[in-house]
Amino acid sequence: YDLSSASYNQSFDVSGQDSKPTGVTFNEGGSKMFVVGYKNGNVYSYNLSTAYDLSTASYNQSFNVSGQDGGPTDMIFNGDGTKMFVVGYSTDHVYSYDLSTAYDLGSASYNQSFDVSGEDNEPRDVKFNGDGSKMFVAGEDSDDMYSYNLSTAYDISSASYNQSFDVSGQEANPSGMIFKGDGTKMFVVGFTTDTVYRYSTTEEK
Repeated sequence: YDLSSASYNQSFDVSGQDSKPTGVTFNEGGSKMFVVGYKNGNVYSYNLSTAYDLSTASYNQSFNVSGQDGGPTDMIFNGDGTKMFVVGYSTDHVYSYDLSTAYDLGSASYNQSFDVSGEDNEPRDVKFNGDGSKMFVAGEDSDDMYSYNLSTAYDISSASYNQSFDVSGQEANPSGMIFKGDGTKMFVVGFTTDTVYRYSTTEEK
């Protein structure tokens, strides 16, 4: 988690599926990679024969979310891969989907949505803490990271706004965020500056 020790490793081309990828995540064991395609309104899955090794990735399947939002920008799963959450940049909503088979996009079906326009009109990313009791949204329009409390784990209908953190002192267009496993560090991707920023936080993940 020390950015000063980071060095470039490798890349994987997804242009065969989408020319504007805006988000990426992995399943728990690193055997599957998921990419959000803003251009085509899809979530794509790839199989990795070696965990977290992009050189072993191969395209698997896709799931279209344009029925909810034509401009998805990022996504995340719950802990066991039976729920998927997608950020709708065009509609200012977070959408949830149920997966009858964990991490299998072919088994996904739309469930519900949560409106974040009261906080930001250009949401770019969504994350949860470890037990699903907190949701975090990166807001590009206002340059803030927002947190929400969920009275029922991973049920966005139970979400209520909690607080925000302003990152405009570092980046005017934050496009992604992630937490260290214990929630003590937050990392924010800067679209304008092409930089990853690290913050210390007491917000439990």
